[in-house]
Parts: sequence; structure tokens; C-alpha cells
Amino acid sequence: MKSLKQIINRYIRSAAIVMALVILVVIAFAEILIEQGRVEDTAAGTFVRLEQIIEENENELKRIKEEYDKTCLHDAEAVAFLLQKDPEATNDTLKLKKYADILELDEIHIFDETGTIVSGTDPKYYGYSFSSGEQMAFFAPMLADAHG
Repeated sequence: MKSLKQIINRYIRSAAIVMALVILVVIAFAEILIEQGRVEDTAAGTFVRLEQIIEENENELKRIKEEYDKTCLHDAEAVAFLLQKDPEATNDTLKLKKYADILELDEIHIFDETGTIVSGTDPKYYGYSFSSGEQMAFFAPMLADAHG
């Protein structure tokens, strides 16, 4: 038969092992919760930075679009000026291509008063109009301000 001392030692060891396991489980659970909190904080910070970057990019894109719009209108005014000085070039594809090269433009399109392309550097676009698409519709205000 076991002595009382052996029984107490066995229960103390068992209790110590159980306590150690409980403490390890509690510590592991606490570490998991702490790490989860860190991950959530990091993710939240990342999303805030991404929102800021997206907003900055949208503002930059808007600024670039406004500059591009101004450039397009400026180029159109430059072509109009050249054609006022050289009206025969209006129907001369080679001359229009030369002007496009000088102004570093891909193409020049000449529109009638309805907004239909009647001449330009590429005959395949003849007949297209301001209602032919978003890119073309950009120039529609020029019809209303033809003498401005």
C-alpha cells in the first residue's frame, strides 16, 4: 500500500501538470488574441494607407485628365490656326500629315458644322461624327464656340 506521502506527491504532481497545462493553454489563447489584434491593427492601417493612395491617385488622374483636355484643345486651336493661314491644306492629306508631324499629333480630323469628319490625315475616319463615341464627343463643344 502507498503511503500518504506518496499519494500527496502524486496528487501534487498531477495538479502541477494540470495547472501547467491550463497555464499554457491560457497563455497560448492570450497570445492568439494579442496577435489577432496586431493583425487587425496592421490591416486597418494598411487599408487607411490604401485609401489615401487611391484618393491621391484619383486626384492625380483628374489633374492629368484636365491637363490632357487643355492640351487637346490647344492642339485643335493650333491646327485651326494653321488651316486659316493655309486653307488649301484642309483637303490635302499629305499637308495635314506634315502638320500633324510638326505638332506631334497622331491624327488631324477636319469636321463640318454638324460635327462629321470630312477630311483629315486618315480617310478611314471620314463620316464619323461627334456622336460616334466618347473620345469624339469631347470635341463637341467646339461646334458651339466655333468663333470663340
